[in-house]
Amino acid sequence: MKNKKTISILGCGWLGLPLGEALVKDGFYVKGSTTQKAKSFFLYDKGIEPFILKFNPELTGRLAQDFFATNIVIITIPPGMRKNGGSSEQFLERIQNIIKQIVDAKIKHVIFTSSTSVYGNTNELITETTPLNPETDRAKALVEAEKLFLNEKKLKPTILRISGMVGPDRHPGKFFKFSNEKRLGGLTPINLIHLVDVVNIIRKVVIEGKWGQIYNLVSDTHPTKKQFYTFATLNLELPPAIFKKESSFPNRIISNKKVKRSLGYKLIHPDLEALYCED
Repeated sequence: MKNKKTISILGCGWLGLPLGEALVKDGFYVKGSTTQKAKSFFLYDKGIEPFILKFNPELTGRLAQDFFATNIVIITIPPGMRKNGGSSEQFLERIQNIIKQIVDAKIKHVIFTSSTSVYGNTNELITETTPLNPETDRAKALVEAEKLFLNEKKLKPTILRISGMVGPDRHPGKFFKFSNEKRLGGLTPINLIHLVDVVNIIRKVVIEGKWGQIYNLVSDTHPTKKQFYTFATLNLELPPAIFKKESSFPNRIISNKKVKRSLGYKLIHPDLEALYCED
């Protein structure tokens, strides 16, 4: 195994775990972090070397240095503001500590999973060159985290701005706790992507060495929320979403042209409406 390229995934959750499994199948030696001892056995069973690492906000763990003895680091930890009373300041402290560990270990290649929420709501087609306009605390924290990676001259980070993810245990028909109240944004286009495509794009970045890049990750089609979520709920035989009639709405569409062109990637699930809204 010593001749294998090693990849460390910081955060083996809903995205990190299937990503780790896929990279193991690709022939990489994969290290994965979790905060739960019970989950470490599950990682081992998937062929991933487990590390129990926690943030306080500094990174702690008996074998933390071994985790960063690697060629590539993939960071999939979200800001998590609503969990355990977290804050943007604590999240950014964690990112600073992670970057220090990466730099001290002389690792150059990093993937950081961000979000298309960094663009805010705007009536335009959004590309990777669109000015950032974060509106929530979570989005603002992600913008600052991106800057920390991009400003570190010793790193060649690739930033993945991921739209809303769907997939196993995340059927979009369950996204809302529906009531009789009419909802806003019915005419707003959706910007979502399937977990399988996110995993495959990250694999392509690693295998093809696309470092120092920024990519938007989103599916090809953008039906309105009213159209998409109404039929997604009906597909699960749930009460349909009800939206207010609106004369104005954010016509926000994220472009995925750069990532498809750069990686030569064809989405497995380009049309989520066909996947979730039809029998």
